[in-house]
Amino acid sequence: MKNLKNPVSPAVVLELDGEEFPLRFDLESISDAEDATGLALISGMRQNDVNAPRMSIVRALFWACARAHRPTFTLGEAKALVTQWNWGEIWTKVLEAWVEGMKKPSKIAADPQTGQS
Repeated sequence: MKNLKNPVSPAVVLELDGEEFPLRFDLESISDAEDATGLALISGMRQNDVNAPRMSIVRALFWACARAHRPTFTLGEAKALVTQWNWGEIWTKVLEAWVEGMKKPSKIAADPQTGQS
């Protein structure tokens, strides 16, 4: 079988209170967020959901995208970190991770240190 690379590495990094949260948007994060919100994220998100998201979507996608690098990170912890002052920054980084995760592997830049994508 061909060795498949993870097409969404490296992750987009969100920094909250001096702590880094690498965010990866992949099939696992999509599935986790869909289970948490009950929404079909790939086919069911409307432009309004992106421009003015419900807080449940912000929290669920933040949690789901962070789990690739923090497998024990809980939705409750994510909810506690999202505030009225930082939700916009979190959402921006989640959307950046989404855009990176939706790129085809051939379009992802190689890591300058390893030469791999």
